[in-house]
Amino acid sequence: MKKNRSLLLLLAVLVLGALAWYSISSKQTSTLNTIDTKFQILDTASLTKIFLAHKDGRKNTITKKGNIWLINNRTIADAGLMRSLLKGIHDIDVKRPVSSSERAEVVRSIATQHIKVELYAGEGLLKTYFVGQDMDNHTGSVLLMEGAEEPYIGFIPGFEGVLAQRFDVKEEDWRDKHIFRTNPSILQKVSVNYPGNPQGSFSLTYDKGNFTISNVPTADSAKTQRFLQELAKSSIESWVNPDMATLDSITQIKPMLVITLENKDGIGNETLTIWDAPDNPDRYPAHLKSLDRYATVQKFQVAHFAPKKDDLTRRNTK
Repeated sequence: MKKNRSLLLLLAVLVLGALAWYSISSKQTSTLNTIDTKFQILDTASLTKIFLAHKDGRKNTITKKGNIWLINNRTIADAGLMRSLLKGIHDIDVKRPVSSSERAEVVRSIATQHIKVELYAGEGLLKTYFVGQDMDNHTGSVLLMEGAEEPYIGFIPGFEGVLAQRFDVKEEDWRDKHIFRTNPSILQKVSVNYPGNPQGSFSLTYDKGNFTISNVPTADSAKTQRFLQELAKSSIESWVNPDMATLDSITQIKPMLVITLENKDGIGNETLTIWDAPDNPDRYPAHLKSLDRYATVQKFQVAHFAPKKDDLTRRNTK
């Protein structure tokens, strides 16, 4: 009899323990399944606008236009960086709830240090959340859905690092490295100016279905098309931040080349200024007006996308 009673008591303890575990587990699962934890956007192809606001006052609006994304309606975003951002938006997930001992500090921190993320499809706002400080030894970051009371620790599976970096958009760093974004269907005018060689300068203008070159009755259409193709492929080598002495030495001399491009829709308009660098065999210093930023461009590439006027009009005699 005593043996049976002991077995019954042990069974009762196991049943009660199982019920307690189920209750706690169900409560936690329920907590993580609320709308306040649904940070992911699985259909990122539907996104048309991403608004990012930093607590320090920086704001960026990234808008989809056809197959490209524009930062603040003027700068074409780098495709690789955009893929990384969209993947983060797609994969972001909740790692765990914030513990009671962490909550007060986490709430204080997100009030002073966060990136606000607004995601739109068409004109509709899908969701808004805040990405806060780094947690869990760089394996998670604070996440808070707008309007919610409870913050969570979020992460991107397979990514170790500060989650906020995925959403930290700086327009000057995110600009696509292509210098000129154009094609014959949207190009209005391109001017190639050699300050030290006016005879080599020219303007190519789209007019009534044809491209015409300034002061040239007929241009070689094949060469003109190649020029436009090379122009569209042009890219900077790297962004640079020259010191004042270097900057003064560059800007005090006459530019070697200035190319200005205008598109019909105004998107991608750019002026590229290049200075000669006889002491550097590989690259030229350059300036892009749209961002007021300096860069380097490779000399061999400039030789392809910056012809002289005669290069587009001279015909082979062979």
